[in-house]
Amino acid sequence: MILKGAERAALTYTRIRRDFTAKIVFGLEFFIAGDVLFTVLEPTREELLLLGLVVVIRVILGYFLAKETTEFDLDAEPAPK
Repeated sequence: MILKGAERAALTYTRIRRDFTAKIVFGLEFFIAGDVLFTVLEPTREELLLLGLVVVIRVILGYFLAKETTEFDLDAEPAPK
């Protein structure tokens, strides 16, 4: 009975962490789109360089967060019999 509750808590934590990570990746994509739109409206050399730097950083963060989400999905799958 106690073990069943412990497994349930671990599964809940993993699910919450995976869902939260997926939402962060989705939000980063919106921030990138917003920065691109803002820079298109008022382009200067400094803003273009800053946008490039921000996009690169966010893409790297998004890649590793998506990779972590995929690893959670693989860990959550039941082992084949």
